[in-house]
Amino acid sequence: MKQLSLLSNEALFLSLQSVVTAHRSCTVDVVAHLSEVDERRAHLGLGYSSLFSYCVERLGFSEDEACRRIDAARLSRRFPRVLDLLATGELTLTVLGLLKPHIEDGNEAVLLDGVRGMSSRAAKEFLAARFPQSDLPSTLRKLPGPVTPSAVQPTVTNTVSDSAPPSLPATSRTHAPEAPPGPVASPSSTQPPSVPSRGRLEPLSSDRFVLRVTVSRSVRDGLELARDLMRHRNAGGDMEAVLELAVRCLLERLERERLGCTSRPVKSRAAKRQRVGNETRRAVVARDGVGCDFVGEDGHRCGSQAFLEFDHVVPIGTGAGSEASNVRLLCFAHNQFVAEAFYGKEHMARAREKAGSRRKARTRGGAG
Repeated sequence: MKQLSLLSNEALFLSLQSVVTAHRSCTVDVVAHLSEVDERRAHLGLGYSSLFSYCVERLGFSEDEACRRIDAARLSRRFPRVLDLLATGELTLTVLGLLKPHIEDGNEAVLLDGVRGMSSRAAKEFLAARFPQSDLPSTLRKLPGPVTPSAVQPTVTNTVSDSAPPSLPATSRTHAPEAPPGPVASPSSTQPPSVPSRGRLEPLSSDRFVLRVTVSRSVRDGLELARDLMRHRNAGGDMEAVLELAVRCLLERLERERLGCTSRPVKSRAAKRQRVGNETRRAVVARDGVGCDFVGEDGHRCGSQAFLEFDHVVPIGTGAGSEASNVRLLCFAHNQFVAEAFYGKEHMARAREKAGSRRKARTRGGAG
């Protein structure tokens, strides 16, 4: 094993790319071998009743690893091109598993070309557009199991549409969980806490999605009350209409609070603790869109929409101003990254420690 800590960033990335390429090659070899074992049914001679049991018990794969590789092995026999796409990384075992119910002789070229280079999320939407499913009924029910007054967890299952247009400017971006929010010099740590499990949005067709999320009793009660109060415009009590209005209202509030967007903008000085005024915020959003504006050395723009913060390109600590030309949107992680590059890690660590002490003092003062 190389002494990775001794490598430069460039050498580290080159080494990692080499390892990933070798990993893909190894995966293709495993799939090809399993295909041949399956074709010969050679595992039966070793006393295993199925290729799955051989993979789990003899090769030590997890159940999920075994299923993905067996599916890939059998599909590669029917469609040899699968191995080439796996080798280049244009197709993953996960995406190949999504293709399994749909791929057949005659459509393999279209489907394989369609999902090339796609993430599993994008592939699900691609397949949902080609093989649409019917909407699921809206339900609001209590989860099974023992129920106590303090631990009721209803589940909302609802079909939602992507046609409700948020007023945020469109921009090319990626979506991924990010670090927790916080101003550049005040987070208690650069390491995010564990992220709670999120609700799931699964595509049914090109513009219809099913939402599965577990909520508390208070949220359940609020949804039911909102549904009842909307009966004059939503007589059937469709939960999608409730969620659509709730999302629209929430977006309007967040745009106003976080981005300075309003239907009646006025020029005003920034509040004492608001170093970037609303007029500047609106100008930055109009110019760059809503997404992290950090661009890496290879030209890749981050584009994340999670935990965005307004950042000064030239830090205000040097005397620079808060005009729009000196302000950009960065996600928390990249805001920390550029701050540490400018001020140094030790300086930022001390700043975070001081900010944490101030927060604790305020918390104690409020409790008293």
